[in-house]
Amino acid sequence: MKWRRGVAGFGIAAIVLCAYAARTAAQDGKGTRPIPPTTQSSTGSNSPNITAGHDVNINSAPDKTPPTIYLGCETVGLPIHIPPASTIHVIRLWPSQLSALQRNPNIPGGGALDSVDSPGGQALDWPSDGPDGRWITMPERQKALAERKQAPTPVAAKCSITSYGTDTLEGTVISMVVMTSDDKEHPYPVRFDPLVQQQPFTFYIVDVCSAGVFPRAITWGAVATTHVLGQQETQHVPLKFLSRGFPSSLSPFLGPSSFLWDGMLEPCQGW
Repeated sequence: MKWRRGVAGFGIAAIVLCAYAARTAAQDGKGTRPIPPTTQSSTGSNSPNITAGHDVNINSAPDKTPPTIYLGCETVGLPIHIPPASTIHVIRLWPSQLSALQRNPNIPGGGALDSVDSPGGQALDWPSDGPDGRWITMPERQKALAERKQAPTPVAAKCSITSYGTDTLEGTVISMVVMTSDDKEHPYPVRFDPLVQQQPFTFYIVDVCSAGVFPRAITWGAVATTHVLGQQETQHVPLKFLSRGFPSSLSPFLGPSSFLWDGMLEPCQGW
């Protein structure tokens, strides 16, 4: 009988939340941008709020709203259900893949996000036995728990990122920080391109490490770098987080993968 569900061990909760508190203490961007006063013009002077003697330009362009970027993550169980003829975007927590991305951040068309498609007329539960690998058995789970003092976890993070402002953004890069079981933090650049204003982009973070040094949690840098579509000037935008019962700037508490992924069976090292 194969094990598909379980509850992630929370023995590392204090470690992760302490690291989270130290990181968020340095974040800014909590203030509110002041709204400049509006001046109206008219040829009359019937209102004390209207300046007489000037024409109103009704064709003037609206003021530009500077970009504000919100991100948040929540816990979901594996497998992930993908409706028919649909695509999800996934970041696999695999050190060799992420390290290559860190060494070559500017490869055209390169990035941390993989696409997983369901067949045209069928839904897909991903991952699934066979094409992707297999779920661990109960004896394998008990052995992993005895060796690592933490049970394999069938969970992932479901995240969304949204840009609020006047313009579409491109080249948006945020630092994803992987907190690993050896009590270290490893930042990796994640590129979101493009971000259309007020249209959330949803993606998943999936741990694929079943042995070695595995991820415990994910958090994010305090600032995103980006630029407006069609412009070259880089902007540094404070990253804001959605308000949730559990801090949305953190992923769920992760652990050894409960799914043995084909091609990713060697112990995770070299974060």
